[in-house]
Amino acid sequence: MTTRSSGKVTSSMVNEMKSQLHHQPDAIFCSVGGGGLIGGILLGCQLVAWDNGSFASQSINGTTTQFAL
Repeated sequence: MTTRSSGKVTSSMVNEMKSQLHHQPDAIFCSVGGGGLIGGILLGCQLVAWDNGSFASQSINGTTTQFAL
């Protein structure tokens, strides 16, 4: 069985967005808990050459990202 990092799995979401939008969105909004989702989305954006977009993230009180700083 092959294991893939969550970033590679999540990055495939950007391929799906690109196939439905046919252009780069003005902004991508993402919730943040541990950082895996937004990390994968950023990786996916690099892979499809969407490297000049805006990103906004929001975390919930008490998530691991708050305590990592």
